[in-house]
Amino acid sequence: MRPSRSPATPSSPASRWPFSAWGYVAILASLVRDTETSRTVTAFIAIAGLAFSGDLTYLELFTIHAICIWCVGSAVCMLVLTGLSVTRLLRSPVPAH
Repeated sequence: MRPSRSPATPSSPASRWPFSAWGYVAILASLVRDTETSRTVTAFIAIAGLAFSGDLTYLELFTIHAICIWCVGSAVCMLVLTGLSVTRLLRSPVPAH
């Protein structure tokens, strides 16, 4: 079942993507380069995505009282991505000055 769309929602193809998909696209885009800055950006985006997923999971459990399997899958993916990106950031060599 597709979510209802408000009349004010733009009809561009990009607006049809789920909100979480943009987070995954941002993480993939930040993986293009392997610099300290890109590793930091990747970890930051993943942590923000995990916080967002945590908020949605909280709402599912305590407000809506319903579980969405796609949301749980997305939260698990964000948890794994956050763990990997933070590990990648912390294990990266410190640049010499």
